[in-house]
Amino acid sequence: MLAAELGKADIVRILLARPETQVNRVINAKKSPTPLHLASLHGHIDVVKALLDMPQVDVNATMEVGSLLLEYVAPYLSASGLVYMLSKDLPIMTIEETDFEVRDELAKQLVVVANPDHQFSWAAFLDPSIVQVNDSIAKEAIAMQVVDFFVASNSKDKHNRSVLATADHSVAMYLKRQLYFGHRYEIADGPPVHQSATSVVVQATDHGMYSQVFDDYADAADGCGLLNEDKFLSCIQTLHNVTSALLDG
Repeated sequence: MLAAELGKADIVRILLARPETQVNRVINAKKSPTPLHLASLHGHIDVVKALLDMPQVDVNATMEVGSLLLEYVAPYLSASGLVYMLSKDLPIMTIEETDFEVRDELAKQLVVVANPDHQFSWAAFLDPSIVQVNDSIAKEAIAMQVVDFFVASNSKDKHNRSVLATADHSVAMYLKRQLYFGHRYEIADGPPVHQSATSVVVQATDHGMYSQVFDDYADAADGCGLLNEDKFLSCIQTLHNVTSALLDG
């Protein structure tokens, strides 16, 4: 659509009102850009918004290089626009599940499960080397609107890396604070390992142990948050002792 490439928003709206207008690429033209690609590449925000208002527009269409459309449009989108695009390609989905113990047609519920067909838009969004957003938008604010933190935050990118490992540091820390008890402890599934009248002991993974030991020794080293060689070796020894104690226990 030439009008989309040239940024002719009024013409685009007229064309979109016609049912015969092709809003995506033609069939078997995988190497060609879509109207949304063209408008995004040239920074035509009004055209992008008009196209995104069309439910039949394929926001996950990729070109031969495999780049997501999100990479091009993210800097121009509002917070609601980003949420809309991400909602079209999340690593999670809802399905209808029937409770067979209750013999009632109404005994159905929506459950959240992994989406096997997503195109890694969520992982790309969290990775600052791939997707940048408008300076007025915080990625944490977008992440707040994801429906299931655990599944989404434990998903992988297309290289099978954890999204928490590739995300911008501030975003990764925000997600971890939502996921982990006390901002660092991931409670394991299963029954408690000990119960008494005054306490319950459960197994947990401590995601903050390494950072705490490093910070303790770094502060003790020179007060500048750095480790000298001696303190680095002490740090390694402490972590070794803690790990050994956990394994022996």
